[in-house]
Amino acid sequence: MLITLATANAMGGNGEKLRKNNQLVFRTNGSLKGAEVEVLASDGHVVTRDRLVRKRLVIDFSQVGAGHYTVRVTKGEQVQEIAFYRP
Repeated sequence: MLITLATANAMGGNGEKLRKNNQLVFRTNGSLKGAEVEVLASDGHVVTRDRLVRKRLVIDFSQVGAGHYTVRVTKGEQVQEIAFYRP
């Protein structure tokens, strides 16, 4: 699993979109910088974990098997979860 961090323009809120069916692009206005990002498999085990150091995070799922994954972004009391299906 590859997590690629890249700088993006500021956005009004958090957003995510799919790119190439294997990548999830997560954007934030900067309020979540420093947050912990975890990718969880459907059985609950942590596939990978990293810190959000920029405003944009690209998660590449091309190296993992098909299935349902959850991307959890946590900063303090704030938790955001994003469901992702890898065909």
